[in-house]
Amino acid sequence: MLKRRKYRSRDPKGGFTLVEILLVSAIIAVMLAVIIPRALRANVDTKFNTVRQVGAEVAKWGMTWAERNLQTQHEDAACTLIDYVNTLNGVFTGDQSANSNWAGSVNPMTGAGCRGGTAAVSFTVQSISPEDHLRNPFNGASYFSSVNNGAVNPFAGQLRLASGAEGAFTVYYLLYIGTEATSSTDWYGNMSHNGTLDQLRAGVFMARLQ
Repeated sequence: MLKRRKYRSRDPKGGFTLVEILLVSAIIAVMLAVIIPRALRANVDTKFNTVRQVGAEVAKWGMTWAERNLQTQHEDAACTLIDYVNTLNGVFTGDQSANSNWAGSVNPMTGAGCRGGTAAVSFTVQSISPEDHLRNPFNGASYFSSVNNGAVNPFAGQLRLASGAEGAFTVYYLLYIGTEATSSTDWYGNMSHNGTLDQLRAGVFMARLQ
């Protein structure tokens, strides 16, 4: 008669074997390799969504600035709304020497529609907008700070006002720089200030003027 062989269960106080530890470590490593990149992408996408929201706010104040200048311009001036908006074309800057209408100092405006070719403005977009709310989520700095001057130091989330012709109209959009930018024209997604209207429309709409 065959005797039954007795099996003894492993001592619970004996701990895990090396194989078990390696197996658990491998599973955790695979999970982290899948989760971390997705979490990072989600974080970046969230920041770019914030850029779009802030960009829409900036565009609103840019138009408010242009409209106020039009309403308060000197009686000898004959500027149009598009003349003022055109002075905002380009990158933002907080550099006083740049004479930026977005921020910094007041820039004497020139335009073909202005009598005599000049019409000085007395305030900037920064001076009429809630600056504390208009910050780049990638670095926390105000969009009117020289830190966010894309022409000087490309940084994700920086804004630039670009324009293009749409029939008899000129359309204006705020474009923004993507991650891993090496120049001030490495725009996010399919944006391009020298490309097609569709590429321009990938930015944040500001105005359509004639």
